[in-house]
Amino acid sequence: MRPWSKHTKEPLDFTGHIVLRRALSTPVEPRREPYRLRLLAALEVLWATAVPREGLVAADITDLSAQESRIRLTVNLPGRTAPTRQDFALPRSARAALRLWLPVRREVVARHLDAGPDHPANQALFVTLRHTVAEPASGAARMVPPGIRITGNGLETDYSKWARRLNGDHAGQKGWPVPTDLYTVSRGGAVLREAQGRSQGRGPSRHAGSAGAGPRPVAVEDVLAEQ
Repeated sequence: MRPWSKHTKEPLDFTGHIVLRRALSTPVEPRREPYRLRLLAALEVLWATAVPREGLVAADITDLSAQESRIRLTVNLPGRTAPTRQDFALPRSARAALRLWLPVRREVVARHLDAGPDHPANQALFVTLRHTVAEPASGAARMVPPGIRITGNGLETDYSKWARRLNGDHAGQKGWPVPTDLYTVSRGGAVLREAQGRSQGRGPSRHAGSAGAGPRPVAVEDVLAEQ
């Protein structure tokens, strides 16, 4: 049984994932492009792996294999008291989204962090894109430059803003509106993977997307692969 099995929120469905991917594959004004590419990569990895957002933002670029074909993420399986690391195969759409995001990420880290993108402390896969305010225990707030690891709440807020804007832009169209929280995205990916497993006579996997855990996602519309 999954941690979300009794959750009341409806997961993002297959059609919703396709229309959301298509919308986020459309370029926007230059100042918003880095945010679009970061969110697109994050959503494709969430859908493909079904990990919670905390597992996603904890990832480093060193967790990606060559050619971005696999990623190692932290998951919290039911009944486990400690996080577990698992490898996941990534479909072509997720690999393409990551390849668009990684150069942007590297440029941001190189521009704003003195140690540069190759320093061991600067390896976060998903990073902030604007200055943020840190409030340490001392109470002395300070500005933090872009390029540091984004928090789960930060990524959640970013997605919610984009989802609401896109829901308004595409009101009345097939597949819209889409849910406005990341939980439903990873849950939707898990539901699809389990349905695919049942259709091929396999039971639900211990964690959707894990190595040897049933069929891989079918990239129905590889809108990114041609970019």
